[in-house]
Amino acid sequence: VKNPTWGFGLCSKSCRYVLKILSSIPPGEWDKRFSPAVQCRAARVKESFTRKGLQALARARILDAVTGPRGGYRFARRPDRISLLDIIQAIDGKAVFDRCALELTSCGDANPCPFHETWKVMKFRILKTLKRRTVNHLMRIHRRKR
Repeated sequence: VKNPTWGFGLCSKSCRYVLKILSSIPPGEWDKRFSPAVQCRAARVKESFTRKGLQALARARILDAVTGPRGGYRFARRPDRISLLDIIQAIDGKAVFDRCALELTSCGDANPCPFHETWKVMKFRILKTLKRRTVNHLMRIHRRKR
């Protein structure tokens, strides 16, 4: 999924769905296998969008794909070592934050759009925060809201 819809949020629908289901896994059960179908039903998200994102995370070695009749996914490493930026870039691509916020193709440092400098400052802060926040952080927040 290399073409996110910006609209609401900074990442694609597939990425948002994956973040939603990963955050619903109890922190103490991060090392157990989970079923995408079960997690998607529980989180009320479309499985088709979510599966694409989960496959991208498996290719990026963030998740391990478990094959067989009781297949699914499990974390390849501890959720406290997986940043939200890792997740977003694995699903939406490394350059997800490099495009113009106004979606102008000619925008850049040499030919900035009216929003270019503002976006550069905002993007720096967003990237810094996404690097610090982890999947474990989302799991704990989700747990408190139950």
